Amino acid sequence: MIRTSSQVETGAINTADIRDGRGVSLADLTPRARFRLSAATGDRGEEGARGAQGPAGPRGATGAAGANGADGSAVAFAHVNPDGTLDDGRSKQVVSAAMAAPGPGLPRAYCLDLVPASVSNAVASIDYATAQSGVETICPLLPGTANGLSSTIITSRCPAAQQDAAAVVVDVLGTTPETLWPERGFFIAFN
Repeated sequence: MIRTSSQVETGAINTADIRDGRGVSLADLTPRARFRLSAATGDRGEEGARGAQGPAGPRGATGAAGANGADGSAVAFAHVNPDGTLDDGRSKQVVSAAMAAPGPGLPRAYCLDLVPASVSNAVASIDYATAQSGVETICPLLPGTANGLSSTIITSRCPAAQQDAAAVVVDVLGTTPETLWPERGFFIAFN
């Protein structure tokens, strides 16, 4: 076996000796010679087209239940029926309701007794199941407002036990006290 080139006489091996599969294999080369024969890395080619989506995987296990969120900010809320009675099943911290019928120049007032001594804000909406003309609006009233009109309606139209808040429904198409200030159910929330 030949280990070095000094063992081979000059001209003893020529092209004809190593052609057509009779030559030197890669395994016959030294590691350094093999490294020098390695091809240089070329530029990266363009990204190919996106393949088709595979099938959906199995559904994962149900995670643990999250913690309950914080309570809402409403300190009291109510559903009041058109006749002025309180819907107890959909009310919280509203003790009672009363309705003062309208009269000439006097609105129908829905009056409320609340558990909280005072509230800062009220938001109300007409119960759509009781709406009729589509141009009705509701005005929540709280005592001590800047112009005093809310306080005047509450003190002059509401019984003493239901003077914590009130609401007035107005139908702009109304022509008589009954149609201008109609009976409508509504939802109201306080905070």
